[in-house]
Amino acid sequence: MKIGVVGLGTVGFGVVEILTQQKERLEKQIGEEVTVKYGCSLDEVTLPEGIIYTQDFNDVINDDEVDVVVELIGGTTIAKKIIIEALKKGKNVVTANKALIAHDGQEIFETAAKHHAKFYYEASVGGGIPVVVPAKEDLIANEIEKIEGLERIRFMTPHPKDLSDELIEVMATSKKVCKHMHLPMQSGSSRLLKLMNRHYTKEQYIALAKKIQERIPGVSFTTDIIVGFPGETEEDFEETLDVVREVGFDSAYTYVYSKRSGTPAASMEDQVDKDVIKDRFDRLLALLKETSAKNCKKKVGDIERVLIEEENTHEEGMLTGRLENNLLVHFRGCKEQIGTMADVKLVEEKGFYYMGEQIHG
Repeated sequence: MKIGVVGLGTVGFGVVEILTQQKERLEKQIGEEVTVKYGCSLDEVTLPEGIIYTQDFNDVINDDEVDVVVELIGGTTIAKKIIIEALKKGKNVVTANKALIAHDGQEIFETAAKHHAKFYYEASVGGGIPVVVPAKEDLIANEIEKIEGLERIRFMTPHPKDLSDELIEVMATSKKVCKHMHLPMQSGSSRLLKLMNRHYTKEQYIALAKKIQERIPGVSFTTDIIVGFPGETEEDFEETLDVVREVGFDSAYTYVYSKRSGTPAASMEDQVDKDVIKDRFDRLLALLKETSAKNCKKKVGDIERVLIEEENTHEEGMLTGRLENNLLVHFRGCKEQIGTMADVKLVEEKGFYYMGEQIHG
């Protein structure tokens, strides 16, 4: 089986990494070799060994060997074009694009039926192979929760402007959906958010985060942040730091802005000096380390349920597992446990991860 992934940034990289890490287990499940082809328009991308990379989405869609296309573009216009074209070629398609389904669901369903292709709405299981169920406009978590043997469901990432009260309620009441929210911010400056066409303000983002924290006590928050967007002033950057302090993120995917040809930002004036960007980036990382360490310390001494993902590459005899809040813990164990759940005591926090001891019996 050849899986084609089309996407940008955190979510795209994350799915490619998961498929790579779980390649052997997936091959055993389906009984054939699995290869992954990733389409992303970024110039510089570091990917796991063995991934086929292309900067042209069409190379994925037009590849006759690709059986399944995973759409992670977001938005509606480009995503719709990719999905429709893939379905017309008889490929099965997986997407988590709720907005697209709401706007163009009927056309997509009809196209899939006409070309005898399957269309799925996707929900990822933390650290494991994505689980797919038939697409629908409404939330799918309640349906997935009925699957026997499925212990953990992780909601990947919503756009802040699209996050519904219904989803928040599902996360709050579900026994299987992880209490972890990845809510991309990009910037804390309302002025820059408008230039980025994000359709929300700093105040609206904070209000949404507070609503989630109130409804889901102890929820883990992660985000995406860009430093050095054209025209970013020191005041704009301080607004970003203010949101980091206010929300108290557990971790963040941080990026230095780089020009992408063909985007409106690439032709903007007031490109930020590289030395200024580096200084701001370092300050942001230092603050994130503080907020993460503060949150991590709260759980030291607790016994947590852990999904064991892989052998630790830095020390023999050590395993790496993922907590419900998406943070990692390293502890002693045997490789046969990979893919199973275990109880682990969190002994020491290391800022963005833990060292732990497996509890037997």
